[in-house]
Amino acid sequence: MVAHASGCPAGQIMNFSKFVHDYPWAFGLLMIIGGPIVLLFGRRFFPWVTAGIVAVCLFFGVFMICSILGFMDTTVGLIVSVAVSALIGLLAGFFVMRTVWIAVGLIGILGGFFLGSIIFGILLAVIKWQALWAMIFF
Repeated sequence: MVAHASGCPAGQIMNFSKFVHDYPWAFGLLMIIGGPIVLLFGRRFFPWVTAGIVAVCLFFGVFMICSILGFMDTTVGLIVSVAVSALIGLLAGFFVMRTVWIAVGLIGILGGFFLGSIIFGILLAVIKWQALWAMIFF
């Protein structure tokens, strides 16, 4: 245990992580119920889900940039930061929803990048193959 006031107790985890750790069956039940819904209606909701993910990620990204730059030090700055972050996130989500095939292409590019990284990482660990051209190829 840390005794100083600015320290946090060792092993403290966030509420959601604690919930998932304490009740893994609830998360499994959610996946079992949600799986068939995605299976049957996934294509219909794909633009909405993709737009929502982009909007939320951009909202938090812009919000963190505002925090780093010090725009949130005052109440007015906080309100403006939330408004600007929400506006940028919603506009990006709307754009992604209208151009869903761009989102599909970006998901494919990201998926390919990560799959190539995994393959190269396995080759690096197993046979110590460290060639830069191999990493770029994969």
